[in-house]
Parts: sequence; C-alpha cells; structure tokens
Amino acid sequence: MIKTIRFVLLALSLCLAAGAAQAAQAAQADFKPSNLKQDVANHAEFDQGVAAFKAKDYAGAIKIWQPLAEAGHAWSQYNLGSLYEHGVGVEQSNEKAAKWYLLAAKQGNGLAETRLVLMLHDGKVGKEVWR
Repeated sequence: MIKTIRFVLLALSLCLAAGAAQAAQAAQADFKPSNLKQDVANHAEFDQGVAAFKAKDYAGAIKIWQPLAEAGHAWSQYNLGSLYEHGVGVEQSNEKAAKWYLLAAKQGNGLAETRLVLMLHDGKVGKEVWR
C-alpha cells in the first residue's frame, strides 16, 4: 500500500513538473513589456502583505492579498489558501483553502499543487476539488 502511494505521488510529481515547464514556456511566450510595470506594483503590494503577516497583522495581510488573489496573483492565492487551511486570521475552511490553492496551482504554483494533494490524501477535501 505504501509503495503504491509513493508511486502515485511520484507519478503525480512528474506530471506536475512537466505541466510547470509548459506553463513557464507559455509565460515566456506571453510576456509583454507593458505588463512589467503592473507586475512590479503587484510584487511591492505582495511584499507589504508579507510584512503585515510577519507583524501578525493578519487582517492587514488579507486586505492586501485578497484583491491581488482575485486579480490572479498566484502567490497571493497560495497564501490565502494557507490562511484558510490553518485558520489564521480567518475562520478555518478546507473548501476555501482548496479554492485558492487550485487557482494558484493552475498557474503552476508547485506548493499549491502539493497542498492540494496532501489535503486530498488527508481526507480534508474530496476529488471534486480538481474540477
């Protein structure tokens, strides 16, 4: 049984790595210099959220990350997923955590993919999360 689980996780990791490589190639192909200014602004905002989180100002971090996540910022999506999974600054919700992790994972965020697999393995979410 453990060998089967390890094999499945290895196979999944390889598939996810291949998907991440394709996503990186697609991102390079879609890169437009006009997006650079917005990317830099998003990065600065994201860092402000990190600073708020480190200062234990979870409401402040959420206030910064939420709009970024809704606009498609993968690391903000991952961080919101983590906050919901662990109930930090928000009411714990596996469903909301899975929603944010899935959005980040679809953009190639490997940590979000891993968290989703672990949540599925631990029975925190069902297979429907992949839809």
